Amino acid sequence: DVALPICIPLTRIVTIQFHGREKQLHLAGAQELHFVNGDRLRGRLLRNEDDNLVLDTFSLGEFTVKLDRLKGFVTLPQVGRPGRMADDMIDESAAATGRDQFLDQVLDRRGTTYKGILRKVSNDGIEIDHYDLLKVVPIPTHYLAGVRLAPAGRQPAPAFSTEPILRVSTRDGSRFDGILEKIALDRWQLHPTWDKEARL
Repeated sequence: DVALPICIPLTRIVTIQFHGREKQLHLAGAQELHFVNGDRLRGRLLRNEDDNLVLDTFSLGEFTVKLDRLKGFVTLPQVGRPGRMADDMIDESAAATGRDQFLDQVLDRRGTTYKGILRKVSNDGIEIDHYDLLKVVPIPTHYLAGVRLAPAGRQPAPAFSTEPILRVSTRDGSRFDGILEKIALDRWQLHPTWDKEARL
């Protein structure tokens, strides 16, 4: 007797889990990107290219993200008061009013805030055009606690799809939602909900 495979429609599946894999430790200086739809992606910042951020991730390799899809990012590991302040700064960004909604905000590990326009991102750190000081301020990655991107420049979170949405949690702690395109040779290909044109 040969058993026939059972086909289950995706609309009937609630959870799929793969057990037995250990979590991947993140390296010091890695960043956790916070997307407007709530997704989180971890990796090392490499550079910015126009309005895109390029990072090296454990789960996706080198990956490009549009800045207008992000609320901001925090440096890992998050330590003490500056770590909590960086998370709060990003989470409360919708409350920004006046000129603050048009300015990026950077927090260093001492708790100092810099407001201005993010000019450059690299593995070594960031540069911000400081609004009040009228000069470019460099902040090395090891002093960076977090960056909140200007709320006025963000794309709104996309509406929920009528297609089944997968939530993927990776070994490095990243978490994102997407619409499954195909499964082929041990790889799942999906479109993240933050950008339907992108492929993971």
